[in-house]
Amino acid sequence: MNKDNNWPPPYSRYSDQISSQEQYDKIVKKFTKADKDGNGVLDMTELENLFKSLGCPKSRTQMKKIRERYDIDKSNTIDFSEFIKMAKEIAFRWPPVYEDYQDEIRSEDRFIEIFAAFKMFDTDNNGTINEQELRKALQKMDHSLDRERVRIMLEFVDVDKDGEIQFNEFVKLIEIDDCIEMSAPEAIEQRTKEAFNMMCSENKNVITKNDLKRFSMKVFPAALDDTEIDLIMKIVADGRSEITFEDAKENIFSMIEH
Repeated sequence: MNKDNNWPPPYSRYSDQISSQEQYDKIVKKFTKADKDGNGVLDMTELENLFKSLGCPKSRTQMKKIRERYDIDKSNTIDFSEFIKMAKEIAFRWPPVYEDYQDEIRSEDRFIEIFAAFKMFDTDNNGTINEQELRKALQKMDHSLDRERVRIMLEFVDVDKDGEIQFNEFVKLIEIDDCIEMSAPEAIEQRTKEAFNMMCSENKNVITKNDLKRFSMKVFPAALDDTEIDLIMKIVADGRSEITFEDAKENIFSMIEH
């Protein structure tokens, strides 16, 4: 399919495969950007470079498997219809699954921890983190960075240069932080404190029932109900209405992990 005045094709043509116009527009944008020669298909070099730009480079074995699975017409290229199917199943899978990140993340427990952090950063629930969300999250984690430093951080991690951090890009940011020994006591203490601060309301240093409700809505498949929240407060905070950092460090994070 060569590009012409009818490019891109209407979303209605693929609405049975892609759940929203917004997601479809992102796929069109990535395909267009990857198609360097503008001929309407991606050769294997263009496809390989696309994966690299998304922060998930593929080996030759993986590229061979992708070609065998998605190059339906055996043209040794991926046209847009084939790309839609590939994007749905591989490149844009949401929510993300651990099997797609086994080379980058050392364990499924760590993957769950990283995804929970991403969801807390993503305050508008659109699947990406913008500059304002990143700055606000860093402030809550006691990282005092000015606007320019936050912008530089965003540009460094934002490999596809769309102005937002997607989950695979967030993983790259975490990888940098994970260069320190993850099991070191100071590293564990730092991650616990950052997670606690992310759960707290603005300008507070305790977790309230409303904070637990908000956190559960962001991270869990279904929000905790009032009975479940009261039970957590009873177990974690001895029935008090607020959870301190010491309470959380001793109890709540281990409950969430398991």
